[in-house]
Amino acid sequence: MQMRFVPGMIFFVLLISVVAAHEYQFDSGSYAVKFNSSQELVILPPLPHEESGSHAGGWNIDIHDNMTHSIAGLLIVEEDSIVPLSNDVMDGLLDNNMAGLSGQKPKTTVKLNGVDGRASEGYSPQTGMDFRLTLAPFNPFYDSFYKRTATKCFILLSGYDLPAYDEIVDSLNITMNQADSALN
Repeated sequence: MQMRFVPGMIFFVLLISVVAAHEYQFDSGSYAVKFNSSQELVILPPLPHEESGSHAGGWNIDIHDNMTHSIAGLLIVEEDSIVPLSNDVMDGLLDNNMAGLSGQKPKTTVKLNGVDGRASEGYSPQTGMDFRLTLAPFNPFYDSFYKRTATKCFILLSGYDLPAYDEIVDSLNITMNQADSALN
């Protein structure tokens, strides 16, 4: 009887390890980034974010599957000035980043990194797949000048409509590194 129990237990342990989420944790400049995915992913080294015609900085993080397919991009965009927040402002940023996609779906409110953000998707003719973009402010605060919530930093997650994308959206946790947050 015990001999049947051991192979069954080994199978159960292997099954759990296959479907268990992988936790990804790394630094990107001043930021500590964590998320989970049931898919094995490759995180490329973060690169400084540069926008042509802008003074915005930050970090670009490319996320690939283990076959080197680019499945998502995570951007931490540090604005050079305070940006008052509203759905209209975030929708405008989504539209700017989704140019060239067809059949864009209506924008929705989602949680990303624990705060309300906006999301949309459209069809990418180059890949023949639906492309998604989720945007949220990082560390929003009340700005007494504008008398509303504002931010100096945004998180943008872009990628293809794959299960790993939803897992990243649902589990993303970006914080300032301890040493850097003490300086602010």
